Amino acid sequence: MPHFKPVSCDIWDIFAASKRPLLLYGMGDGADKLIAKLQSLNIPYADVYASDGFVRGQFFHGKQVISFSKAKEQYGDFLTALAFASERSEVVEQIANMAKENDILVPDLPIAGETFFDKTFYNAHLDQLNETYDLLADEHSKNVFESVLKAKLNGNWSDLIAHTTTEEENAKLIPFSMVRFAVDGGAYKGDTAAFIIERAPQLHTVYAIEPDAKTYAKLANYAQNDNRIQPIHAVLKENGESVTFYSKGGRSSTVTAKLTDAKAQTVAGISIDILCKNQKVDFLKFDVEGAEKEALEGAKQTIQRDLPAIKMALYHRSEDLFALPLALKNICSGYDFYIRRIPCFPAWEVNLYAVPKGIKIHET
Repeated sequence: MPHFKPVSCDIWDIFAASKRPLLLYGMGDGADKLIAKLQSLNIPYADVYASDGFVRGQFFHGKQVISFSKAKEQYGDFLTALAFASERSEVVEQIANMAKENDILVPDLPIAGETFFDKTFYNAHLDQLNETYDLLADEHSKNVFESVLKAKLNGNWSDLIAHTTTEEENAKLIPFSMVRFAVDGGAYKGDTAAFIIERAPQLHTVYAIEPDAKTYAKLANYAQNDNRIQPIHAVLKENGESVTFYSKGGRSSTVTAKLTDAKAQTVAGISIDILCKNQKVDFLKFDVEGAEKEALEGAKQTIQRDLPAIKMALYHRSEDLFALPLALKNICSGYDFYIRRIPCFPAWEVNLYAVPKGIKIHET
């Protein structure tokens, strides 16, 4: 019997039916996407606010930004739509405390692509969602998967932070003691490379792949401190074609859509199969801002040949949550699948941990 059934209501219905004023908390690309979505649904919002210490007379989409204190004073009982993202523990705690004073819902805003994870999308992909759920190897993964779906649909804070675990706990799913050669797709400034080095005593090399030019320069500088890190300025792809990359000099850079204030640059593409054709790979990480499917397609031969442990982001595109695990299953049937996420908002930082069958892990 299918675990997930059709739903008839989502967060956008809640916003539309609310009799209370709707206020947006936050500014930036996320708020831009949220406002465009609300306008497409003819859902009005009354104001935009920010934390008390961040209000300095700013205007956003024609409205003067007010403080949270001012919002409470002016509107009394209102509904908040959270319009920015964070995984910083102090910010997550701050929002949790604010949610005790005022109802805060967290819309699921796609990082890449234009498809929102709403009730129509959910109902259209029930078969894939149920198939993915049945793939998962432990109850914790199933609980995470279910809470993520609820958070995406209803935006409730309690679902958003349910069943989250720390990065340290999640790392126990990867057999780092066996890792000699790793590929870090989406290396940023070298933080994942450092994480791997700290936990893999036999590590010989980690290919650290980063497409953003400014971030790559920092990665290359960091790599000078450890010759095991081999920085590569490229985009992971199925083939070697160059791509247009939209840079914001940080984690919000992407190959998938032009963002506000982003600079277009041409970056070389490379596949893992070509890069590692003569090298046995023990660990692959994919966190490439919405290009995970192409990166995975470009690693088929490596995965089938070496059966490396894999960590892969499942949250950049709405379909990633089910499409990527199912794609990996079709590439190779030799894995156990786990899903974990750290505390953050919206329902991002969802990661698949694919562990070769028969490998003993320390489940969290």
